[in-house]
Amino acid sequence: DSGRGIDSEHLQRLFQPFERLASAYDGIEGTGVGLALTQRLVEAMGGIIRVDSQVDVGSTFSLDLPLANPAPDAAAVPADAVGPDADRTDRRQVRNPRAGTGAPAGSRKERA
Repeated sequence: DSGRGIDSEHLQRLFQPFERLASAYDGIEGTGVGLALTQRLVEAMGGIIRVDSQVDVGSTFSLDLPLANPAPDAAAVPADAVGPDADRTDRRQVRNPRAGTGAPAGSRKERA
């Protein structure tokens, strides 16, 4: 941003929960949890957040996040795993839960 910047002695406190710099109490709303939460989220995802600031120049916040594993290649998925017939067996079992057990579809097991 192109704000007033942050003195280097205050940068250590910047990511502390409920911490607001003395100069921040000039009508700017907030509780001081935004940067602390952001840092925790970034770190929970394996990343790092940094700030570079110069008084009377402004501040730059940057973060690095690891790349997620790429989605599997479509060619690697077996053809019978997708498509309209992929769950045909499952549908048969829902209609007839005894399918594949050798019992006729309409039979019931009597309890003794």
